Amino acid sequence: MAPTYLAEAEHRLLPCTETCLQYLALRPGDRVLDLGCGTGALALRASALVGWSGHVSAMDISDEMLTIVRRRAAESAITNVAAIHGHAEEIPLPDSSHDALAASLSLMFAGDKEAAARDIARVLAPGGRIAVSVWAGPDRNDLVRFQRIAGSFAPEPPAKGVGPGSMSKPDKFLAALRAKGINTSLEKGEVRWWHPSLEHAWNTFASVTALRMSPDQIAAAKAAISADMWPDPISPREFRNMVLYLAGNKFE
Repeated sequence: MAPTYLAEAEHRLLPCTETCLQYLALRPGDRVLDLGCGTGALALRASALVGWSGHVSAMDISDEMLTIVRRRAAESAITNVAAIHGHAEEIPLPDSSHDALAASLSLMFAGDKEAAARDIARVLAPGGRIAVSVWAGPDRNDLVRFQRIAGSFAPEPPAKGVGPGSMSKPDKFLAALRAKGINTSLEKGEVRWWHPSLEHAWNTFASVTALRMSPDQIAAAKAAISADMWPDPISPREFRNMVLYLAGNKFE
């Protein structure tokens, strides 16, 4: 889904990226980890903020995403970004190796979120900053509502407890961070965007789910979305999405 994400999703999600960067307040020379970097929007912006003396580790589980990050960095002559393969529960980086860590709309897809919290604390240096964004639940987030309806018509996913709404109640994750010396606050925001039609939204945000669905299941899912939240599926619709921001510091 990387090309579709780059063309259709990244720019819609940029407000989350920018807010995470504001919370991190990056400085020249900082070592930054972008956890679940996707197509590199945050990592590439962070590279300019930390300057030639800083470094950005852009980590993702998708090699296709990482290929795009490397290409974009090369096209912009960015030399302080390294794209690395890995997942949040076992980050392939040394202890206390980063001054700042961002996870913008990525930790919702970690299988073991408490393990992710422990490894985040491990790689973050004392005094390091963290900024995480996750989606609120379907009652306050149109995208989660949309994807939850679509997923209800698909076979059981290969991994349970993951997905866009899986951190709408982040208490356990916050507790796991606190247990490892990271104190965070929770703030709320909203991101809005438009889709020209239901089909466009489906192709942008349900294409992965659709890979596990039959044509009949896809048709039924689209009909259910139309009945629940998109009465005229060929008309534009605004998505209103509440975001939860978890930001804080690791104790010195």
